[in-house]
Amino acid sequence: MRILIEIKSLCSYNEAEYEALVVGLETLLNLGAIHVLITGDSKLFINQLTQKFKSIKSNFLKYFSYASKLLSRFDEGEFK
Repeated sequence: MRILIEIKSLCSYNEAEYEALVVGLETLLNLGAIHVLITGDSKLFINQLTQKFKSIKSNFLKYFSYASKLLSRFDEGEFK
């Protein structure tokens, strides 16, 4: 399955990665998924969500908080 999203405001590459992650997690939850494997080339959000990076800049805090909330709704989540 492929999902196409359009981001209608200017944002950084990392913000766009977070936007895509959030849309993907929301879609999987709506489809009833209980396990998620997240693969990506964005070391920033992967390391933030796995808590390998301790500090989070304020512009990523809303993404981090919402993505973490979505991830907590899955029985299991894995990052690559």
